[in-house]
Amino acid sequence: MKSSKKYFSEGLGTFALVLIGCAAATVSGISETGTSGIWFLGIALAFGLAVAAMVYTIRFKNIN
Repeated sequence: MKSSKKYFSEGLGTFALVLIGCAAATVSGISETGTSGIWFLGIALAFGLAVAAMVYTIRFKNIN
């Protein structure tokens, strides 16, 4: 039972990290004027905030 909770929390954390980080990178590449809005700093902040949110909320704190 403990093992399944660890697998679930690691999967959830990894899913959120990939979803938020890749969404930020995709949004950065989409632009109507030819310039991106969030650049590298925004992408880095998105990844960092995703990790911080998952570490704060997930009990077992397993994120790859």
